[in-house]
Amino acid sequence: MIVNTKEYIAKMQKHQQTILDRASLVVNATVVEMFEKIVDRTPVGDPSLWNYPAPKGYNPGTLKASWVLDYNTNGAMRNEKGQFATQAKYGISLKLGSRATQDAIIYNQQPYASRVEYGSWSTQAPSGMMRITVKEYDAILNKNATRYRIK
Repeated sequence: MIVNTKEYIAKMQKHQQTILDRASLVVNATVVEMFEKIVDRTPVGDPSLWNYPAPKGYNPGTLKASWVLDYNTNGAMRNEKGQFATQAKYGISLKLGSRATQDAIIYNQQPYASRVEYGSWSTQAPSGMMRITVKEYDAILNKNATRYRIK
């Protein structure tokens, strides 16, 4: 049996690229879905539920509007000027991926974000926004793997 090595290598490379492309689709779809769920689960402040008056200039919905999804940041978050900083001054973050060139970070730098996430400032989201979504990671990933035929 004579095997054309060039054809065989070309087929293998095409197959490999197809798998990599589908895996990338799965990961991206999973990250975007997690981001959307976190934003959807973020409560909009309702001063009528608070035991104290709203701060001067309070704008409901700021926390919900402050979520950011960044790719390939090596775990860094953007500061107030849009520049990358190695750590946020405050807030919360979720890093997905371990390679510097293949990661995503979902974060919110509002100073009260972690207080809302961990229930000390919110009766509307007592179990948080991120923590609930992280628990659903496997299900979201598996759904997207099936969607893009990766198993």
